[in-house]
Amino acid sequence: MSFSGGKGKLILSCFPGIDLLGRAFAEEMPEVCIVRGPDLIFGGDHKRFHVPAGVFWGLIAGDPCQAHGKLKHMIIATHGLKALAEDMTHEVERIINEAQPEWFIRENSPFAYDLIAEGYIIKRVSLDNRWLGERQQRKRCFWFGTRNGRKLSIEVAALEAFDREQAVTSSGQRVSIRMGGNGKIKSTWQEGQRRRRSEDSLELQGFPRDLLADAPFTEQGKREVIANGVPRAMGRAIARAVRRAMEAQ
Repeated sequence: MSFSGGKGKLILSCFPGIDLLGRAFAEEMPEVCIVRGPDLIFGGDHKRFHVPAGVFWGLIAGDPCQAHGKLKHMIIATHGLKALAEDMTHEVERIINEAQPEWFIRENSPFAYDLIAEGYIIKRVSLDNRWLGERQQRKRCFWFGTRNGRKLSIEVAALEAFDREQAVTSSGQRVSIRMGGNGKIKSTWQEGQRRRRSEDSLELQGFPRDLLADAPFTEQGKREVIANGVPRAMGRAIARAVRRAMEAQ
């Protein structure tokens, strides 16, 4: 099916948060309508969310990554076990199986579990935000599922940005992530640096600094929802790759 056939179609955005990924898809695919599913920040619960089959052309999902990331031990140490989000991999699989979209994209940590969706061939792609010419170093994984195994081909920048910023975090602190001599990843807080304001985090994510100016969140709440989102350049690169894949004959 060519993309022109997607005009007027629906894309379901699951676990949207403030839906930075959905915004990027809307910018790249103005012909479609993005429908946002429930989210905890608005009192929603995906465990009670059910989708009719055949309604949605595509599906994007950014389920919580805290249960998978290498920083989870730091989250537990700082905020306790209850602060660690539940692994929702099986809920993503259930919603995909219910919705039966033509394609889906799942975004999460590089350490997240792979998806299993009956009837789909799933391709896993890793992407760093800096590969797109952006300052923020933020590595994510995307799972692209189609019936016939279409390939997700992502265009990257010729050169990385000269300036480098570590990934945006929910605490506003800078996190240094490096590979230790034993081959294991080590994550440490960079002490002595002023916490990022939410406006600074938005800018690093590629969005206007005043995007959440009128949002009813505390400063900490803004940091959390921004850190949980996908950078704009990354989201748009993925959306363009999906568009090309679905245009291919």
